[in-house]
Amino acid sequence: MWRIITHNQTMKLLENSFTNDLFSHAYILSGYRHVGKMTLALDIAASLNCISNLESCDSCIQCKRIFDNNHSDIKIIGDYDQNGLNNTVISIESIREIQSESNLKPFEGKYRVYIINGAENLSIEASNALLKLLEEPPEQVVFILLTIDNNLIISTVSSRCKNIELRPIQNSIIEKYLVNHYDISIESASDISRISKGLLGWAIRAYNDPNIIIERDNRLNIIEKLLFADDIYRFDYAKELSEEFSKNKGVVYSEIELWLEFWKDIIYMKSNAHELIVNISRLESLKSISKLISNDIIHSFLKSIQECELNLKKNLNSRLVLESLMLALPFLKLKKK
Repeated sequence: MWRIITHNQTMKLLENSFTNDLFSHAYILSGYRHVGKMTLALDIAASLNCISNLESCDSCIQCKRIFDNNHSDIKIIGDYDQNGLNNTVISIESIREIQSESNLKPFEGKYRVYIINGAENLSIEASNALLKLLEEPPEQVVFILLTIDNNLIISTVSSRCKNIELRPIQNSIIEKYLVNHYDISIESASDISRISKGLLGWAIRAYNDPNIIIERDNRLNIIEKLLFADDIYRFDYAKELSEEFSKNKGVVYSEIELWLEFWKDIIYMKSNAHELIVNISRLESLKSISKLISNDIIHSFLKSIQECELNLKKNLNSRLVLESLMLALPFLKLKKK
C-alpha cells in the first residue's frame, strides 16, 4: 500500500514498471518542499524490497524497517531541517562513500537504495562522481534524487534518470486528511490547508508545530512592512537575505515563495476574488494595500519577483539580485486618518 496521498497517475506508472520488472536504476523526484518526494522515495524503496513481490505491503519486515528508517540497505544522503530546508552542500565524500558501498551485495533486502535529499545542493565534484555511478550503475542498486527543481541538477546527471514531477494536491483533500487523522477542528483544518497550497507534508508539520505558522506570519509582517519602509531598511533586508542565501538557499527560496503568495493575494483582493486569497487573516491589510496600488504596478512587481527567483537559480550575485528586487518594490505611503 503506497503511503503517498493521491498522485494516482504517478503511482500507476511506477506500479506497472515494478510489476513488469521495468523500473529505472535512477529517479529524480522533483517538486515543492513537502509535496511528498521523500514519502514517494520510501514507497519506491519498499516496493523494490517488499517480500510480497507486488508493491509495498506496509506489513512485512522489509517494509516496516524501511518506513521506520531502520533498513541497512536504504541510505538517505542530505541534511534537512524540520522545515524541509537543506542546510549543507552535499560533498564528494558522501558520493565516494556510496561508490564504496554500492559494489557490495544488499545486506538484508533485494536492492540497495540511495536517496539523495536536496540533490540541487550536490557540489560540482559530487555531481561528476555521481555521474560515473549512473553511467555504469551497479547491480541491485537504485538511486533516487529529490529536488525542488530538476533544472538545478546538472544535465548530464538528469538525462540518466527517470524524471517524475510531483504537483500540489487539492486543498480539500488536505483538509479531509487532517480531519480524519488528527484531533483538529474543520475550521483549523481549512485554514491550514489553504495556507499549505496543496502541500500535505507542510500541513502536517504546521499542525504538529504551531511555531511554523507563527514564524511564517512574522516573515509576512516583514514583507508587508517593506512596502512602507525607506531604502536603508530595504537594503538591510536584501543584505540579510543574501547572507542567508550563501548558507541556506532553501530559506531564501521559501521567502521568495512568500513574496509571490502575498502579491497574488493583493491581486485577488483587488479583483474581488476573495475565495482565492491564501492569507485570509490579512484581509484588512490586503484591502488597504490594494487601494493604494494599480494593477499595472502589481503585475510589474510580480514579474520582478519571478525574475529574482530565476536569477538566483542562475547563480547570479545574490546581493545584487535581491537589491534589484528592493529597487523594483513600489513605495507606499500610509494614509493619515
